[in-house]
Amino acid sequence: MHRGRTAKCLTAVGTLCWLLVPAAATTAQQLANPTAYRITYQVEISNISCEMDTLEVWIPNPTEWTCQRSIAVEGASPSGSDTYADAVHGNGIRHWLIDDPPEPGESVTLEEVFTYVAYDVSYDIDPETLGAYDPSGNLYQTYTASEDKIESAHPDIQSTAWSIVGSETNPYYKAELIYDWVMGHLSYQDTPGFGGALQAFYDGYGECGDYAALFCALLRAVAVPARTVAGWIAETGDSHHVWAEFYLPSYGWIPTDPSWDDGNATWEYFGSLPSSGRFVSSVGVNIELAADWTATLFQTFSWRWWGVSGERSTDCSITVEEIELGTPSVFRVDAGGDLYSDGTVHASSFTSPSADIAEWVTLTEAVTPGNVVELDPNRAATYRLSRVACSSLVAGVVSTKPSVVLGQKEALGGRALLALVGIVPIKVTDEGGPIQPGDLLVTSSTPGHAMRWAGPNPCPCALVGKALEPMAAARGMILVLLTAH
Repeated sequence: MHRGRTAKCLTAVGTLCWLLVPAAATTAQQLANPTAYRITYQVEISNISCEMDTLEVWIPNPTEWTCQRSIAVEGASPSGSDTYADAVHGNGIRHWLIDDPPEPGESVTLEEVFTYVAYDVSYDIDPETLGAYDPSGNLYQTYTASEDKIESAHPDIQSTAWSIVGSETNPYYKAELIYDWVMGHLSYQDTPGFGGALQAFYDGYGECGDYAALFCALLRAVAVPARTVAGWIAETGDSHHVWAEFYLPSYGWIPTDPSWDDGNATWEYFGSLPSSGRFVSSVGVNIELAADWTATLFQTFSWRWWGVSGERSTDCSITVEEIELGTPSVFRVDAGGDLYSDGTVHASSFTSPSADIAEWVTLTEAVTPGNVVELDPNRAATYRLSRVACSSLVAGVVSTKPSVVLGQKEALGGRALLALVGIVPIKVTDEGGPIQPGDLLVTSSTPGHAMRWAGPNPCPCALVGKALEPMAAARGMILVLLTAH
């Protein structure tokens, strides 16, 4: 097996504003300047003198967030790719495993075309109204942890971070102090590759990724969640860029760009990303693309191949076309049988072997089909596993195989299909006693599970549904008819 490094990508014509920020929890987030784009993303791998047996390629797959919406994939080639999200950060990934790779003197081009609507984003933050972090939550634990390139546990990073913030306890003010320190400590200088936080700390200089990594490492050292954002600026030439986000309770992920503000001697990019033509490839570092393959920065693409070593080359390009808002995609059916149309589909009937209607929703923790979920009271418009018996926050069940799907088509990181109406399998326990058909179900104390309501009628809890099957075991999965909550 031969490892292909994550290659650089040359950007073609156009401008782009794609900002990766999850849904805000307050009206402090301001979106403006909606602009629609069509993106043609291409990777070319040329076999000059290798004997390739198998070729494997990963590219970033577009992910829908608050300030980038209405994503519609118009096509991907060659056929046979699969899409998924990495389990830690939720980045969208498109993957090809090619058993018939190019012969010496030949090349293969991998392409994805999609449209979306982008927004500028800014925040109006009142630091005195922040909520509290959940130290036991996945988000907090992931983005305050020390890792390769963001070495927040290193003694020198720790001591420096605490000397910067002193007695300050407010995470917003900590971020301000560290942002200012990073711009004062570093000077921008081209470096070979991504050195990361510790190297930039010692060198006193670095590129945009080093600025972002050091900012994140110092924030993590003082218990503020932070992560890098990798992408590029949509202008002609080699325009890779990395910036950062830090997380504030009640607000969400707050964007910053220390290398740009340092170069411009401004604070314009602390808490806002004005129109600047950004395209987000991924968030976080050390992204697991496969069980045995990780990308330090998943910025353009990653690849590997098996066979006899020889000369090869790679190229990556993106063409950005600004389009009118509401421009429809061409009606088509792809090789997998998926139909694409922005117009209304008229039919006398619709038949499906499945029995529920579901919608993509945003989750703050991992779920599986059949889990009961509830509203997350700490973040607006997001959901989490149910946690207590008889929860009034219950929202529904994660769908297993819906008949109709509303919203974004593909399974994206941090999202799941919430069944809205119909019949679905649901995870249950015997906490309320054996379940019989017709029993009303409510949330149990087992996270993500329902139980029989054994109390008086009418039930004072928010209902999950009505059991259609019996269940006498301690735990299991049964079919349930969803009911109003």
